[in-house]
Amino acid sequence: MEKNKHSEIIKFIIRLAISLGLLGFLITKIDPDSFTELLQNTSLIVLSIAFALLFADRFLQAYKWQVLVNYQGMTVSFSNLVKILFVSNFFGLFIPSNLSIDLIRAYRLTQTTSQKVNSVSSVIIDRFISLASLLLLAQFGALSVIFFYNQTQIGTFILSSGIFFLFGLWILRYAIVKQDNFIKRQALKWEKIRINLAKLTSIVNCYQDNPKVLVNVFLLSMGSQIVRIVFTYLIAVSLGYPVSILFFFILVPVVLVLAMLPISIGGLGVREGVFVVLLSNIGLSYTEAMTLSLLTYFVALSVTLPGAFIFVLEGKHKKRTVSS
Repeated sequence: MEKNKHSEIIKFIIRLAISLGLLGFLITKIDPDSFTELLQNTSLIVLSIAFALLFADRFLQAYKWQVLVNYQGMTVSFSNLVKILFVSNFFGLFIPSNLSIDLIRAYRLTQTTSQKVNSVSSVIIDRFISLASLLLLAQFGALSVIFFYNQTQIGTFILSSGIFFLFGLWILRYAIVKQDNFIKRQALKWEKIRINLAKLTSIVNCYQDNPKVLVNVFLLSMGSQIVRIVFTYLIAVSLGYPVSILFFFILVPVVLVLAMLPISIGGLGVREGVFVVLLSNIGLSYTEAMTLSLLTYFVALSVTLPGAFIFVLEGKHKKRTVSS
């Protein structure tokens, strides 16, 4: 246990060093005068619209999650799911793991419903469908990157990642539904795992019997991905960049996929580098590309702040309940 803890700390330090190193290197190459001028001329009206759009996406994500939660027979209000999403996204900023947000979501939903397996499975299925929708968009982006922008290495990586993910998803689904011999052998060692596996298998089979639910969630996931694309485009518009929105259907999915690589903290540094590489192909300068990436990041960061207020208010409410 202690060895694993030290290993995780070392991994975190390495990823933090990569993020800070990349980001620091990229920032040093920014022209400070051009950067300042771009920020001073930013349209606050368009920037506010972009903020509002990404803020509204939290409610779209909550509705998408509620479809899965309700289908599994759990009674959770829409407002509770919205609160869980805001809080988990806020604390996900401080936990060095790509799965941190999902772990917090599952934990807080379990606290609300007392149904651990159903809560965890709703988060897992939601995550898989979201990744599938992102990778589907990224495949088109990758092909465009290869054939129109001559970025063969980035495009090939995205394409291969999509194929690998879909193959892995099929293997996982087959293993859970069929409960192959390996899983059965492992499950027999621990009674609790065996019981949870049986419940998880039942839930997956339940979705297979009603694919309409998964289709609806997939369409909502696609809608959420498109919101993120339009959000980034609006940030570019606020900066006065003459870029077509169609290009952002190429840029954003590719950036989001590469930012998920487990080599940095939250994609920091990697995201900015990809912005620079791809935006340089449409005539934007280095400083313009970095300004767009950094401004997009900080606006997205500000959208998570309500999670802190919700968490504080919930803590005060619990104290009052206990004291009364």
